[in-house]
Amino acid sequence: MKPSSRTPEGSWNRCPVCGKSSRVEPTREPGDAPCPHCGHLLWFNVEAPESEAEVLWRQAVGLMGQASYDFDEVIEILHQAVKLEPGEARYRRWLRKAEYARFAQRTAESPESRGEIERARAELEDAKRAEDWERVDRVAEECLKYNPWDGQMHMELGNACRRRGLREAAIFAYECAVHAEPEVAGSRAALEELTRS
Repeated sequence: MKPSSRTPEGSWNRCPVCGKSSRVEPTREPGDAPCPHCGHLLWFNVEAPESEAEVLWRQAVGLMGQASYDFDEVIEILHQAVKLEPGEARYRRWLRKAEYARFAQRTAESPESRGEIERARAELEDAKRAEDWERVDRVAEECLKYNPWDGQMHMELGNACRRRGLREAAIFAYECAVHAEPEVAGSRAALEELTRS
């Protein structure tokens, strides 16, 4: 049996005990390796290695399946998955689901979140002027952490994803914009145009 090793060409896994991600080459059979951080035994699907984003997504979905979970932790995990694979709309869908759940638990925005949103809106405008669509994407996602019902922010996110060639992510963002605020200018037309092509 070939022993496991920690190598750059290994598979990503996130330890359920210490929470740290690492790239480890598992044994071929049975497909396990110790966590290099804490020693906990990690299991891998040796037939189809998963990306780090997939591992993060699975971890978040597992947490969301519990009777109660830490919204902030799940949202942060899913934000990392979106950053790693921005074109994977499935990660954005689950992120939005967690944000909607957290938002439903809170009755009002905190003064800190209002300040963060205002700062982010200014950064968003700068990024749009510079046509830095990756930055627009990142900033829009940050704003949606605080208010996932912001139709205009979903529209900005959809436009950024579209400019980046992330079609499925753009469609999802436009769907969210229409759902959140149907009157947001251009969101329905952008969605229809993109789904037709």
